[in-house]
Amino acid sequence: MTATLRRGGAGDADALARVFRACVLRGAREAYSPAQRLAWAGPAPDPGRWRAKLADTDIRIIEDRGQAVAFAGLKDACFDLLFVHPDHGGRGHARRLHDRLVAEARAAGTRMLTAHASHVSRPVFAHLGWQAGAAAEAARGGVMLGFTVMTLRLELPVQGVQGRTGGSSARPGSSQ
Repeated sequence: MTATLRRGGAGDADALARVFRACVLRGAREAYSPAQRLAWAGPAPDPGRWRAKLADTDIRIIEDRGQAVAFAGLKDACFDLLFVHPDHGGRGHARRLHDRLVAEARAAGTRMLTAHASHVSRPVFAHLGWQAGAAAEAARGGVMLGFTVMTLRLELPVQGVQGRTGGSSARPGSSQ
């Protein structure tokens, strides 16, 4: 069965909180200490906090057999979320989510995106063309967590430009 991509929202808080916790507690083992992971994830899933966060974030979710396995979000030109459940890594979910949100931002006229990339997501963003900027830290539960500020410059789509053969210069299917 093929994984499906859909728009998400506050109603997905429970499922996304579970994916997030699995990513932080299991998927970030090599990059963060146990204390850092627990501070980042919190002592228990907090769907209320996730509902509030998701209410003003443009969310995309990948589901496999009806279960959320990956999600990403954009908020005010910031790629705010990118999480793939550790049991579903290596299947192109991060790229698929990234490419969809970037295409939508580009179509809306956004010229640059930023991300606060964790030590785990930094190589993913770099592979997708993002540029690393300053290293930074944020406090979670009194524990410092390192991340990297990353940017992606977006080229706007060319509209109405005719090539020498009379066709559009845009690639077919590029406005997905």
